[in-house]
Amino acid sequence: VQAITSDPLEKERKELANYAGRVQALHQHIVRLLTLTDEVTKVRQDILKDIQLIDAPEEDEDTLVGRDRKGAQEPTDGYSRATATFVDRVAEQNKTARDARPQLEKTKMTAQELVKRTGALQEKLRSRDRAFDELNHYNQKVTDLKADLAKKSKPNPKEDDRLARNVDKHRMAQERFTALDREVRDDMKGLVGQKVGEIARVIAEYSRYIGVIAAGDGKDVDTYSREIPGLVEGEEAKKDAATTAEGKEAKKDTPISAEEEAKKDTPIPAEEGPKKDTPIPAEEGPNKDTPIPADVQEQERLLLFLQLIISQYYSMVVFASRKWRNFTAKVVGVKSIPFDPLEKQRAAVLEHAAKAEALYKQLLRLSNLTDEIRSAQLEITRQSREVIAPPAKDEEASTLCSTADSGAGYTQAICLFADQLSRCEQSLQALRPQLQVAVAEAQKLVQRNADLQQKLKDRDRAYADLDHYNHKIEDLKTDASKRSKKDVKGEERLARNVAKHRMAEVHFIQLDEQVRVEMSQLLEGTEADFAKIIAQYSRYLGVSAFAGMQGITTFTDQVPSMVRQQVERDEDPFPFHNQNSGLSSCQRLYVWVVGPLESLVWAYYTPIVRRPSHCAVSRSPSVLWGGGGGSVTESSLITRLAGCCCPSECSPLNVWEGIFSADGFCLEFYC
Repeated sequence: VQAITSDPLEKERKELANYAGRVQALHQHIVRLLTLTDEVTKVRQDILKDIQLIDAPEEDEDTLVGRDRKGAQEPTDGYSRATATFVDRVAEQNKTARDARPQLEKTKMTAQELVKRTGALQEKLRSRDRAFDELNHYNQKVTDLKADLAKKSKPNPKEDDRLARNVDKHRMAQERFTALDREVRDDMKGLVGQKVGEIARVIAEYSRYIGVIAAGDGKDVDTYSREIPGLVEGEEAKKDAATTAEGKEAKKDTPISAEEEAKKDTPIPAEEGPKKDTPIPAEEGPNKDTPIPADVQEQERLLLFLQLIISQYYSMVVFASRKWRNFTAKVVGVKSIPFDPLEKQRAAVLEHAAKAEALYKQLLRLSNLTDEIRSAQLEITRQSREVIAPPAKDEEASTLCSTADSGAGYTQAICLFADQLSRCEQSLQALRPQLQVAVAEAQKLVQRNADLQQKLKDRDRAYADLDHYNHKIEDLKTDASKRSKKDVKGEERLARNVAKHRMAEVHFIQLDEQVRVEMSQLLEGTEADFAKIIAQYSRYLGVSAFAGMQGITTFTDQVPSMVRQQVERDEDPFPFHNQNSGLSSCQRLYVWVVGPLESLVWAYYTPIVRRPSHCAVSRSPSVLWGGGGGSVTESSLITRLAGCCCPSECSPLNVWEGIFSADGFCLEFYC
């Protein structure tokens, strides 16, 4: 529909379009906030579930490696209390968020109603445009018909009837346009003229929501900031002290001989072999019970040391023949060790890795949601500010509404809300590194799991190489035993493969020992590792709750009160006016009183009021008096209506305005 050319409401239409866009954006940001807060609650709930699973006791003691669980001190007291406290507090925080959700829903509905009203007014404007187009059509048509009739010398009844019909249609179109124009102007005045107040109502509802959330979180500031981290740090201190004491006691009670001191620098002593549960394939060789001379033992140590250095170039030089096996491993994956004695521990590591990955992703998601919530709140702040003080490019199309007394309270409330929310958001942004510390701790745990998984694969690959050379040596020995003559090349080939087998064995033993140590540390320290992450996140919750508490009175009391008071002034612009009174006419009475303001002033008058038939009035005059003691105020003026049985329907509540001078004052009364 084409807009009306040179529309007298063109400026108001631009202002409405700008206002409608801001209202729509405000509603969208509130809807987004509602979705984000639901996601935050869900992620926190998922974190609680995962933490409770992590904290569940393991029934199978074989999942702990390298240490007798019964003989070791259980480092769970402080960690368990910290975890349990964290779970309880976050569960309470989620409950507060769920209980406060209806207030956020109310904010959304208030904004949605405003969107509907602006949309309905824009639709009325389009209907007004259509009505004007129709009116213009009939206006042109009537003009043309009159011009045609003026050109004809003889009267034409059909043309006269046609003109009369179009004149009638023109009249109806004009009535329709006039009615729509009047309705649009009234709605425009009520909606756009009160836009600051409408936005302030939305802001007041959202301010209440922020206050409720801040009050709920503020109760646990000390728990999050001090109690939970303190429990974890205390348990860490006890653990470190116990480890130090055990080390000193062991060093004191165990004398170290000179021979053992010399062995410390030897990577893998010859007399030490694989652990009894290390799955190393059998190898033919000399009897291990045969005593070895000292010089041979020293040579063996030197040989093993050289083999350790050579093993650094193991995959590049020695095992060039593994190309096919490596290609197969890339295609189908590395085959796990059959009947691996660490099979249960490997399953526990996989479960640990899954929990660590889940916690990391949830904390990362919480960090992102926090940023999105901050962005949405900043947009709400920006949209609210621009309703009061629009940008320069929109200044002409978005002038502020009318008089100061119709929007001063709303403007102050919006400014106060925006300033306080901006300060809170700046504080939370400054505290964001604390949340990143928790995310980084979780990421480190994930990386530890990934590194251990890679080492387990390397161990599987080393075992496959060891098994390969074991079978190859057996085959070469079998072939050599079948030959009747000595084969020099065959013996050299056997010697090379024996050396490769020995280096493969050394490589596997190193990986196996390293994997066992790291697996033991990871699984035994599960509760401690997750408790440290919880402590870091708890610190963030504590400092963020403290930051939110700084403006709680602004959000819960000041902003809603300012909006409510301005609403009351708009609905009742005069102190003694009752909107429900059934007044059909109004009398204005001026009383000029000469004398000091401290004197009592009595004014008798009879208001003109149309009363319902059932109203019984025992005395017609109403009495108003003003008490002295300085300037006349609302509280010093009292209205009485004696004998009225239905004041809500017909009471004339009297409005006053004071005009003061040196020698007296004037009271202006309205019925």
